[in-house]
Amino acid sequence: MQHFSGKLCWWVLLLTLCPSLVHHQAVAVERPAQITDLQIGFNGHYKVGYWTPVEFTIQGGDRHHQCRCSVTVPDGDGLPASFEPVDRNKLQIPADQNVTYRTYAKFGRIQGNLVIVCSDDQQELIHKEFTGAQLPAGLPTTSPLVVHVGDWPEIEQSIHATQRRHINVANLESVDSLPDHWWGYEGVDSLIITCGDPGIIAALNPVQVDALQKWIQMGGKLIFSVGRHAEQLLGPGGILRELSPGKFLRTVDQCQTIGLENFTDVSHQLNVGRDELGRCELDLALIQQPAGTIELAEREGFESRPVLIRQNYGLGEVVFVAIDLNQSPIKHWKGRERLLARLLEWTLGSETEQAFSASIGAVKHTGYDDLSGQLRSALDQFQNIVFVPYWVVVVLVLLYLSLIGPVDYFLLRRFAKRMEWTWLTLPLIVTAFCVIPYVLAKHLKGKHFQMNQVEIVDIDIDSRFVRGTTWVHAYSPATSNYDFSTQTQIHCQSNPLDQHTALISWQGLPGTALGSMNAASPPAGPSHPYSICFPDNHSSSSPQITEMPLQVWSTKSLTARWWGEIDLHFMADLRSQGDKQLRGSILNPLDDDLTECYLYYAPWAYQIGRIAANRTIPITSSSVRRNLRYKLTRRTLSEENNVMAPWDEYGQNIPRIVEMMMFHEAAGGESYTGMFNRFQTFIDLSRHITSGRAVLVGRTSQPASSFQCDRESGSNQHWTFFRFVLPVSHTKPVGQAGHLQIDTEVAGSNIP
Repeated sequence: MQHFSGKLCWWVLLLTLCPSLVHHQAVAVERPAQITDLQIGFNGHYKVGYWTPVEFTIQGGDRHHQCRCSVTVPDGDGLPASFEPVDRNKLQIPADQNVTYRTYAKFGRIQGNLVIVCSDDQQELIHKEFTGAQLPAGLPTTSPLVVHVGDWPEIEQSIHATQRRHINVANLESVDSLPDHWWGYEGVDSLIITCGDPGIIAALNPVQVDALQKWIQMGGKLIFSVGRHAEQLLGPGGILRELSPGKFLRTVDQCQTIGLENFTDVSHQLNVGRDELGRCELDLALIQQPAGTIELAEREGFESRPVLIRQNYGLGEVVFVAIDLNQSPIKHWKGRERLLARLLEWTLGSETEQAFSASIGAVKHTGYDDLSGQLRSALDQFQNIVFVPYWVVVVLVLLYLSLIGPVDYFLLRRFAKRMEWTWLTLPLIVTAFCVIPYVLAKHLKGKHFQMNQVEIVDIDIDSRFVRGTTWVHAYSPATSNYDFSTQTQIHCQSNPLDQHTALISWQGLPGTALGSMNAASPPAGPSHPYSICFPDNHSSSSPQITEMPLQVWSTKSLTARWWGEIDLHFMADLRSQGDKQLRGSILNPLDDDLTECYLYYAPWAYQIGRIAANRTIPITSSSVRRNLRYKLTRRTLSEENNVMAPWDEYGQNIPRIVEMMMFHEAAGGESYTGMFNRFQTFIDLSRHITSGRAVLVGRTSQPASSFQCDRESGSNQHWTFFRFVLPVSHTKPVGQAGHLQIDTEVAGSNIP
């Protein structure tokens, strides 16, 4: 009986464990979803400090899943930041199927880890970490990046043959990996589209085209080459018709090429053959009444045909090439590389490989070599926050060493006559020198959270496009986590801002100095990432930063870019009669006064002063003006000398720094400041004032956007600048020009 009871117990135990064993085995064999491929940037090319496309493929498991995915990378300070879209619909991962997911992140280190996390409402489904060694290294912040789309396999060799081997080239033979949001192009200095194979470009979807157009409006630069297949791409229903500088008429055969040969300044003749019908084999897209500047035209009989057209598109630029650069006969012409070099000079500048190489690795005593770094340094100065000078620390250390050593010994031996008291005096001195710095720091560093903010609002009157750029420095009096968001409101009751969207993130320091994004330093700080949410096509919530950690008495650099539409076509009526003088009127459309106003129209800078809210002022031939370059460089003239004020690399005058960022090229660029403006070169609108447009610049007392924090802040400082890009109608001069009043610094000078 006892033996039977024992067997019964064993059977009961076995039956109890069987379901658990079966369940355990089922769980063990269940195949989860996993990441099988990862692509960063454009064929592995991307730059740190900019928004970058990140695309990965998920192989579905045994079950269907719905999840949200985030990408975590180091920020500009090495802290982990998690990027995910706002209110995006859940990603569907069907069982046993591959799904490609595109998102965006902003890398703060050339080599850093990347973590992808996909979760549903209950659990984490995918957690995949890639080390820096497994990822393509990012490019330095100020390295030029050119992306080409089309059928031109040897374009990298062609660009490097122009003595520009420092240019990084990403060649895409498919549009599949092109971004669906404009900020995916943020790190691209120049985009080249060639249409020799129209099937490649025709595969663009409307979302990608909209992202491309928005990027150009935000300040991007495009080189667009189309000839033989212009009807398909620029004609009615053409996918790129919005990028045409004018109305496309037809494709014609071009026989004369002397203009191209002279433009490239090469001795090799362009041989244009003829087909069996006797037509010249060079196809040209004929554009009627093109907008912008015709840089090159060819004659055919009595007809002048534009070949190269530079067009302002929003706040960016499109260089239109009316022939195919990657098709015969241009393809076999030895002058093609020189032509390509001239086009890149328009979009990248004329910096040589030697000049670029000399700038890499050079660290200035200031700790920065870019104007954005100087602005960052100036924004680090907060009201009622005193930074202890280095010499004060040295004096305190020397005083401490003196007190615990010779002074303590001398006083005890000379006056107290009891050396054993040093057991009391030594801890007192040590305690005092621990308390004094702490109390001093608490007093000097303040008790309130503070923010300094600079913003530039650019409005293109023709396209009704508005772009805002904001830089913020936040100061934390204590170690804590903060939430940030931004709100935009242009104070213009007659025509309010429409359809505006914002993009908020951290702001890094370019260069190789300590704390910069290019510096080789390990990640620091907490392992738990803070979150950056960016907008999405379907989002209804505002982008924000959550749980960003700040240490006690530390600062953090943030930035926001926002955009929208506003109709201010009534703002200006300006004319130029061929004498490069402006006449007409300007209206201040804002509900706030514009102060410190200047109207820039090459080669002049008109001193306007204050324009009251909703008021109109006249611009006449007697308006006070001075040479544009002289104004930007603060050049003073007298009978004895001609002196240009040197650029102060240590200066912390924020309006002066912003002015130079806005028109760095017009001021002479690096030859004047000795610094670069590569990191955020889209801020520079010099090209607009030299291409027949006028730019009105002024300051307002009210900010157009505001950074908001979940903590109460103390005394905040802000600087708000408005720039209005105004159209100018050009007419022939009639009669004599009126008397011109010029300030005494320019009168009598030999103005170029």
